[in-house]
Amino acid sequence: EVMIILLRSLIFPILDYSCVVWNPHLQQDKVLLESPQRLLTSKIEGMESLDYHQRLQQLQLYSAERRRDRYIILYVFKIIQGRVPNPGISYKYSPRRGKVIITPPVKSSRSSAAETLYHNSFNRRASRVFNALPKDIRNLPNDSTPELLKKTLDRFLSKVPDEPRL
Repeated sequence: EVMIILLRSLIFPILDYSCVVWNPHLQQDKVLLESPQRLLTSKIEGMESLDYHQRLQQLQLYSAERRRDRYIILYVFKIIQGRVPNPGISYKYSPRRGKVIITPPVKSSRSSAAETLYHNSFNRRASRVFNALPKDIRNLPNDSTPELLKKTLDRFLSKVPDEPRL
């Protein structure tokens, strides 16, 4: 219990700071951000024999990548509700699909480095993550409380395997 408290109070805030703005797309950076949690969860008594994914499930923790995606989803909901500044995200409502984030097209005249940066920018990543949610979560009313949103989102995420590529 002490290790979980230390993780949640001292390590996660540092790893997750500004993750909505800065979310790595290179696999080596993702592994690097995941490593402190991997190391510390392996030191917990009774977890030594389990692999990382089993430890996460047993300890009821999200991987660093899952936490970043969760924060992005929560931020998109805050944008839709008008609680935070909008960096250029637009959404529409379709009767068949519900709320969806409109993904701006990539212009092919850019260099490959610029295309990579744009493809991994917040707006593109947010649209991919948000649009992948089930329709009932995306269509929560705009006046939903943050607690209801977190509870609904966590209920859904608990059913989806959390196995980041390491």
